[in-house]
Order: sequence, then C-alpha cells, then structure tokens
Amino acid sequence: MRPWVSLCTLLIAPFIMTLSGCETTDKALTAAGRVARGQTGQAIIDLASGKDPAQIAKKRLDQYARDPEALLRDLREAKKDFEAILAVLGVNVGKTWGKKEVQLPERKKYVKYTQNYKSRAIVDFDAGDILVETLDDQNPQQSLKSAIVTTLLTPQDPRSVDLFSDKEIVLTDDKEPYLFGLVLDQKNKPIRSPEDAEPFAAYLLEKSYATRVVDQEGTKKTVHYVTMDMVSNLPMKMVHCAHHAGGRHERQVQRRRRQIELGVVRCLLLRRHAEDLPIELNRSRHVVHIERDMRSHEILLSSEWEKRHASPHFYRRRTPEKDASPCLPPFAIQRPS
Repeated sequence: MRPWVSLCTLLIAPFIMTLSGCETTDKALTAAGRVARGQTGQAIIDLASGKDPAQIAKKRLDQYARDPEALLRDLREAKKDFEAILAVLGVNVGKTWGKKEVQLPERKKYVKYTQNYKSRAIVDFDAGDILVETLDDQNPQQSLKSAIVTTLLTPQDPRSVDLFSDKEIVLTDDKEPYLFGLVLDQKNKPIRSPEDAEPFAAYLLEKSYATRVVDQEGTKKTVHYVTMDMVSNLPMKMVHCAHHAGGRHERQVQRRRRQIELGVVRCLLLRRHAEDLPIELNRSRHVVHIERDMRSHEILLSSEWEKRHASPHFYRRRTPEKDASPCLPPFAIQRPS
C-alpha cells in the first residue's frame, strides 16, 4: 500500500460513506454477512489471507480474460460490498466515538482504528498531516504512544492492515514502513524501526499533545491527541514511492491489462456488432479505458463507460474473410498490420 494508490483494495473509486439515521446494526451486519458469502467478498478474504496473493490475483485476472463481462459484474458487486463493509465500520465507530465523529477511509485519507475502536490514526495526504488520537481514559498517554508508534511503523503489506475493523496491525521490520520518508522525526530523519519511532512518539507527547471533548450520544468524552506534519515536498515523495513500488511489476501489469482490455473489447463488439464479425480494432484509438494503471484500482464504472467505449466511431469494420467464424477465441480480434 502506498499514498499514490487507492487505500482500499476493492477495485472501485472510493467515496465518503455517511450513515443515515435509519441505518441499524442489524442491517449492517446482515449486509456484512452477504459480503462474506459473496464472490467478491471471498476473493478479498482470499487475497488478504492467502499465502500467495499474487497467484490468487492472477487466477482472477485469467478468469476476466476468458469472460470479460465477469469484470463488469464483479465491479458492480464489489461496489455494493464496499458500501456494506463501510456501513459496518461506521456503526462500530459511531458506538464509540459518536455519529458526528465517524471517520472512514477515503481515496486520499488513511483511517485505521485499533484498541477496540478507542484509538485511531488519520493520515490526510491532501492536507499533508497526521492525527493520532485516543478515547482511552485509563492510560491515555500510553495508548497514544502505542498508536503513534504503530502508525509510523505500519508496513506496506496490505495483509498486515485491516482498515475495516479494529484489528491490531502486525508490525514487521523486514520492509520499509508505509510512511517511510513521508514523516521525519525531531532530528529530521526518516523513521524505520521502533528505535526511531518510540523517541519521536515521546517527543510528540511532550510538544504536540492536546485534548478535546466529543459528544458520544449525550455523554461527554475526552479525546487525547497529537498531530504531526508530513514532509513539505510530499507530492514528489509520493511520485518517488509510486515509481519505486510499481517498477518491479510494470511489464506484468501492462501485459495483463492488455489482455483484459482485449477481452472486454471483444465482449462489447460481439454484443453490439455480432452481425459484422470479425471487426478490426482501430490502431489509433484505445477502445477500452481502465484508468491509467490497474495497480491504482481505479476503474471507471458508470452508465457512460459502456456507451463511450462501445460507440461505433471508436472502431472501423472490414469485410469478413472467407474462413472467418463467429465463434472466435477470447483474443481473436485482429489488429491492422
């Protein structure tokens, strides 16, 4: 996980989910059960817990290549599942913090709850600041210090971080932390290990510690918090992180994306122009647009998507050859020579 990519791994454009007054815990939990039983929910569970998530992801991409319409179906299902997951998270957060204090993950905002939802970290990449706060009234200083250290050392591995529950983060020292290079300590140095994070947490508690009061269903609660700034050249750092993280898999991603694009193109052409098969793809146009990079997990999903990318002016037709057959293999669309 990196700042330049979506913080959610559900293949939809993120948005803010606010709970309406009629939302109930039972409804949210029922929805969560549907997610866990559904195809996309199971895929998410497999990816998060599998020993070889790359192999699991490859299997799903192979399925999309064989059946491009499955991609659109799964995107729509994933959007519904994502809403249900956020609804459950919002209910749990509201019970502890109050409805007015509900903060949920967004595209450019990392939000992680720990310690039975009493502590949370909010990393706002747009604003370039980090807020770590706790409702613990027994030992707030210790809880806050622990939350700060955990935030600074959160690993990049998405299997170690569950954004949609209060599950504790599994820290590891074999890779750079998620925020490495984006936050500097009091000595203007990057933070990589507990030996770096703990003194900085103590420094923040001394220099940046503050409190505020929130209303939790009519009960006043004290929030203990600290804030810290991210590096001033954050955009350049994010670009560097993106390049570093993506370079290793660039060729594989491009090859897989092309396969999926061709599969979706074929699906749309077969459906809308079956009488004119085979149809030649116009070399100068990209018929299908799956945002710039599949690694960003931002796929345009709307009624305009199919209309825009299936309109006749995006491709040109040619007379079928003698041996042409309507039953084409998955990637039999011919490109101009």
